[in-house]
Amino acid sequence: MYESQLKETDKYNKLKTILINIVDFKFITNNIYHNCYRLKQIETNEELKDMEEIHFIELPKLTNANKNNLLETWIEFIKNPESQIIKEVESKNKAIKKAKDKLSVISMDDEERERYFKREENLINEKSSLESAKEKGKEEGELSS
Repeated sequence: MYESQLKETDKYNKLKTILINIVDFKFITNNIYHNCYRLKQIETNEELKDMEEIHFIELPKLTNANKNNLLETWIEFIKNPESQIIKEVESKNKAIKKAKDKLSVISMDDEERERYFKREENLINEKSSLESAKEKGKEEGELSS
């Protein structure tokens, strides 16, 4: 996977790895909810380019999410998708709304999920039939002209 980021003429120094750890406990001793680390040479403190980043997002450290901060909004979604902040943001943020809808579907029991997917399939089939009928009508209209 790492190498597949390269095109044939690219050099290895273009590669980058980002590791994101989202944890529901305090891991790092500071009070910062999002810590990012990069590789450095121990003696010279020289950074090894920006080839690798290791992020720690510690859910318990974020106590008051700011709805205008996208990362904090997503953390709030992970912590509580039914929170007031998420209710306020989902109407403006399509990605949050889509994630909430998907969460709703995967949270259904097997029977509800099956009904949901059958209804979705019926709607797609209905739309496809209407489009086919329109195309056929256009073709017939052009032939009779």
